[in-house]
Amino acid sequence: MAFLKTTISLAAVISLFLPAVHASSELPVGLASLLERQQMASFGTAASAGLSGNQLQLVQDGSNNQAILSQSGSYQQLNLTQIGQDNQVNATQIGSGNNVQAYQNGSYNTADIVQEGYDNAIHLEQLGHYNQIQILQTGFEASMTVTQY
Repeated sequence: MAFLKTTISLAAVISLFLPAVHASSELPVGLASLLERQQMASFGTAASAGLSGNQLQLVQDGSNNQAILSQSGSYQQLNLTQIGQDNQVNATQIGSGNNVQAYQNGSYNTADIVQEGYDNAIHLEQLGHYNQIQILQTGFEASMTVTQY
């Protein structure tokens, strides 16, 4: 069984070496953020950061999928599913109450997402191969839905 490394940064960096299972029950007691990770293949990577009330759910099924996920602020929600191979997401949330839902199904899809402000929402779907997108959303109560084929 291969071991995967997840790094969670709150006030300090905590490194956990975990098998490919849900990691939320493995977090130290007292952390207010919720991290739930499931990887069902080899060579997937993930990183996250967050403060009070943030939630992160990551599902990777395939090989060489990468996710760099960062949350700064409170009550952020980020759900990412990657199916296939060589998909990549870099997502950053800054503020409060923001929500990102991202779904990649295929190969060689890339997404760079930055969301700043309060109560913003992004819903992204990338289906197929070689899709690329860069999203910057700022402000208050903004909403965006993007689908790429």
